[in-house]
Amino acid sequence: MVEITVDRFSSLVTKVYDGGLEPAVWSTVVQDLSTLLDGTTISLQAHDVTGRTGLGIITSETDDSFQRAYSDYYATRNVWLEQMNDVPVGRSIHTDDFYARRDLVKTEFYNDFLRRQDFVAAGALVLKRTAGSVLVLSATMRDDQSERQTANMRRIFDLLGPHILRSIDTMAHVPRLSPGEDYRDTVEHGSDAVFFLDRSGCVTHANKAGTRMRQISTDLYCDRTGRLSMRDPHADLALRDALQQISNAQYRQLKGDFAIRRKGAASSSATIVPFRNGREQAIFNGIFESRPIALLLVRDPCATALPTKLHGFGLTPAEISLALAITQGMSPRDYAEARGVSLHTVRTQLKSVYAKTETNRQSQLVALALSG
Repeated sequence: MVEITVDRFSSLVTKVYDGGLEPAVWSTVVQDLSTLLDGTTISLQAHDVTGRTGLGIITSETDDSFQRAYSDYYATRNVWLEQMNDVPVGRSIHTDDFYARRDLVKTEFYNDFLRRQDFVAAGALVLKRTAGSVLVLSATMRDDQSERQTANMRRIFDLLGPHILRSIDTMAHVPRLSPGEDYRDTVEHGSDAVFFLDRSGCVTHANKAGTRMRQISTDLYCDRTGRLSMRDPHADLALRDALQQISNAQYRQLKGDFAIRRKGAASSSATIVPFRNGREQAIFNGIFESRPIALLLVRDPCATALPTKLHGFGLTPAEISLALAITQGMSPRDYAEARGVSLHTVRTQLKSVYAKTETNRQSQLVALALSG
């Protein structure tokens, strides 16, 4: 039985969680697991089960031809994978448990691929399953290792499995940036609103300015599923078209800049760009439908500055949103239509804004906001 010290286990767990924040680290994780299991080939594999195609692989195998052969063809012939549809997520299994070797040796997958590597069996841990796709961590064993390494594989997978599952789940919600970019400085604390969107237009993450804009702006809103929409129909169409083009990697057709027009007020501007994934991240895109694929930047100086200038008056988010619209020249009636509320509600909120700010008309409120 393989011995794993507390320090070594802690180091592995740390790297596993690092992988949830930076996918390039998974290459190190699979290599460390391979070393721990005496050279057993460890692979992180994504598959489209319905289409019988491989979506990508990260492997400890140093032979490049192994990875190319599997990705290009033998992923479609993997008879083990066909049996994994009923395996619960998080359970470690051995291929002998559901596919007898007497049947395996009759297959093309064994005779033309596994046998050339002297592979006879594998252990696996199902990490993620979505409609038609599966992400699996596997330990492929050679003939002289199989019996000894099966127990080791089960023990290591059982120990690390909960941590790997948690880290993989994190990847669906935490946005990635390209190497060298400082997320905190360039995105989180910037004055412009930034939204990370998945292929359906749902917000997977927003910076502070973006979160504030969702609370107070009349320009955009999210439905119950988190899907971002623009109240300006032309801007909303531009957003949908851009997301479709980014999703299909049609970057030449992408028109990344568009205006968000307001009735009775100045327009704000928006830019949408592909959120490019590195080579190590590519295999996860087919597994996580909610992975961010685009970054939307909305520039509206008034929207980000006004809450600070009116800070201290005890305005609610709804009242701040109304105050912002009024200072930009929007009438109460237009605001009510944009927010989908009654004019009576808007007038009641406006009276509260005037009372809290000790103003009694629009011009005084604008002067107060501009004076800070």
